[in-house]
Order: sequence, then structure tokens, then C-alpha cells
Amino acid sequence: MTGEKSTPRCEKCYRGVGLPIAPCPDRSAGSCPYRVWQNRSRWKEGIYFLAFAAIWNTMIFFLVLEVITGEMPWFGRVGLALFATPFVLVGLALPCAGFYFLFRRRVTWHNSSSGTMWQQERVFRVQCWRRVVSLQEVVALEGELPQDLLSSPSVAALAPQPSRAGRKPKDKDLAANVAEAALLGLLSRGMLEVHRANFFTTSGNRGDGYVDCPSSMGEMLRYTSTQNHVAYLIAAGGTASRSIVEGALEGRILGLVRDWPTSPQAQDWPLPPTIYLLVQAIFEKDHNNPDRWLLDLVREDAVARGLLTRQKGGRMRRSLYKPEPSSAHGLLAEGEAMREWRSEVAWQQPELASALEKEIRSAIRSRETSGD
Repeated sequence: MTGEKSTPRCEKCYRGVGLPIAPCPDRSAGSCPYRVWQNRSRWKEGIYFLAFAAIWNTMIFFLVLEVITGEMPWFGRVGLALFATPFVLVGLALPCAGFYFLFRRRVTWHNSSSGTMWQQERVFRVQCWRRVVSLQEVVALEGELPQDLLSSPSVAALAPQPSRAGRKPKDKDLAANVAEAALLGLLSRGMLEVHRANFFTTSGNRGDGYVDCPSSMGEMLRYTSTQNHVAYLIAAGGTASRSIVEGALEGRILGLVRDWPTSPQAQDWPLPPTIYLLVQAIFEKDHNNPDRWLLDLVREDAVARGLLTRQKGGRMRRSLYKPEPSSAHGLLAEGEAMREWRSEVAWQQPELASALEKEIRSAIRSRETSGD
């Protein structure tokens, strides 16, 4: 696909978005529909990589020096050289990563009216990748959850399935179900809506005139890898501003979507968040066990509402949560209603259902760290 086909054109002046639109007189007059900003280097990550590279390569230097000058038989030198080769390659890659973070530049052009976004990231004058995103239609979901739920959808998702009585689900499966239930509940109430978007990503330099790259360097780096796929973005729905949100997780999600245009994340992604970005943003920081953190957020909300009771004395002194006797039957019924709604969505929009499951699990896993 040529650069012209993969680059959107301004609806007003018909110039290609990116460098060609920069000299447009509408921009100096303040009437251009595209807003542009540049994100500079991530200097902290760059310094971390370069500092670690200095320590790493100092150790590798002495190892290589031992290979060259050490008194050992030839087969010992060969074995030590083979052993040191991977470490030398890592030592070469670390400063490259450091310089990448120091000198990377990301340019974003965004038209809020049409929902079109053009992004480019480059190091010096060499393009690393370019991405074009265009919003398509809103995904319609027929039917909805019952309005008189005793609990929030996320709490209802905690209820065990009668067909799996006695089998405790894994935390990672239950956490993904809870996050998906919260999203589907907000979609059912009209507080959120899903937009289908086309993504076109080009990795490398196409030499198509949209990259400010010297011709000699452009000839050397005229490689490309393209990917075209559909993704789903979560935007505020028609009832987002006037509805009362039930559930701590639901409230957190709706607040993130409402505040997304003014959040720091919008500097890198001005469009409504993808499923992955939204679920990532639920966590204020990385956690040793993000699945448990998410589940405890919902369980503590259920305890505050009198739907669950908290008991101490579980494994590793973890809290045990059990349904209140007066609400146990209602939670089971609402859990079944939630599962029926999920099945209905999967039948209506199988691609959306698959994206929800995949991106929610990936986002939760990305928030896992070796320690809090």
C-alpha cells in the first residue's frame, strides 16, 4: 500500500496529514481541524538504560580481557568466548535502547470531529513506525441487563456457577470475568459505548515523502512492515453524565473514560481508550498480584454494601469472603443473569467478545510486577 493511501487527508485543504499539512495557511490562521503535539524523549528510561549499560559493559570488558590475555589453553578461550558472546550482544543492545528513549520523538495529529488520528515515531530523522487510526461506526448491542439488580455487575460476576459447584475458579479467570462484567454492565446502561476503529500501522521507513529523511539514508532504510486490523475503543455514552453508577469498579472505569481527554494518557492517545488501555488505567500502579488487587476492590465494595462478609484466617492470612445469608440466593440469580448477558453479547458481536477477553487478560497481566 502506498504512502498516499495509508495517510489521511485533511477534509478542509485536502493535504496529506503529517509533514505536507504543516505549511497550510489554515494552521497559522487557527482554523485547521487537526490538533498537533509532539511528545519528546523519555529521558528517565534512557538514563536508566545507559547507566545499566555502563555497569554491564564494564563487567563484559573484563571478561573479554580475560579471554584475550588470560593464560589458559585454546579450548578454554574458545569456551569462554562462546559463553561471553550473548552477554556482549546484550551489552550492545542496552545503549541502543537508551539512545532510543533519549532521542525518540512522537508526533500526533488528531481531528476530534472526524475521529482520525495520525501518529509517527522517529529517532533523529528515521521513522520507526507510523500509525493511522480512523473511527468507524458505534457497535450496537441489543438487549440489556435487568435494571433492578441487587448488586453491581462486577459483584454479580463473583457468584459461582451452579454447574461448577465446589470448583473454585482461578484468580486470573475470575478477575478477567469481573472486569468484563463491569464493562458490559456500563455498556448495557448506555453509560459507555463501543466504537469500531481501523488501525493501519507501518513499521520502518517507506521513503514515501512523509518522513523527513535524507535520500541516501532513505535508500538504506527503505524497508517496511504493515499491519491492518480492527480494534475497539471505549467512549462515554449518552447517559454517562446523568447516571448514578453502582459499583466501585464501575465508577472507576466510568471516571477514567470521562476524564480521558484531560488525562496524561491523552498526550500519547487522544482518541477514546482501547479496551487494553482502559483496563491498564484501572490500576494506579503495578502490583505483585493484580488479579487479587482487582478482586479485593470488588469484594470490599460488596462488603460495604452488605452483600459479602469478610473473615480473617485464610491461607497466608488472606481475607475470606462469603455471601451474606440474606443475599446469597439473589447473588446467584444475578450471576446467572450476568452470564446470560455475556453469552448474548458473544452471539451478537463475536469479534467484540473475543477482543474483550483477550485485551482484558493482557492488560491485567501487564500490571504485574515482581513486588509492590
